[in-house]
Amino acid sequence: MEPNILARIAVRVVAIYVIARGIMYLPSIYTVLLYNDGRSGIDTAGIVAIIAAVFGPLVVGIVLWMVTPALSKWIVGEKNGGEESGTSIGQLQAVAISTAGLVIVFVSLPGFISLLIQTFGGAYEFEGQRTFNVNSVANFLASGLKVLFGILLVLGVRFWVRLLHRFKEFGLEEKSSNKLLQTDASSPRD
Repeated sequence: MEPNILARIAVRVVAIYVIARGIMYLPSIYTVLLYNDGRSGIDTAGIVAIIAAVFGPLVVGIVLWMVTPALSKWIVGEKNGGEESGTSIGQLQAVAISTAGLVIVFVSLPGFISLLIQTFGGAYEFEGQRTFNVNSVANFLASGLKVLFGILLVLGVRFWVRLLHRFKEFGLEEKSSNKLLQTDASSPRD
């Protein structure tokens, strides 16, 4: 299977997954709007966060589905209209790493947006200064690091593939047990 086709399949699977996560949260909008009478503690920032968590993945999934051909060419590094000289392990590794990065980004993004709104929209003033909940800020930063890591996996895919190849060149790959047995059998015994 050509790497470009594999990359298209991987990106489309991620798009379907992202859309499914958005659909999964649709009932939460109804629940929030049904029970939000102003006394339940859910403010406007909370409602916006829930709506963003639902419609954000839907929109992102649809856009991801539409840009799949260009994204798959970029992932495998095709140039000149898709001319390839065959499948290389580097291209397959690029597909795998990019897919993992996309999954990490799109799983973490709704929580990141929600925490962004809660952290900065929910800050209140105390004696003329804005105060933040330390736990919300810590969760926001951790979520932001997950999104950043996913983005770095996708955008830096060539770096990660080269790094894997460097590890292989320096002998950091696992030795085959057959080679060890052959070496032990050929060595003189005391």
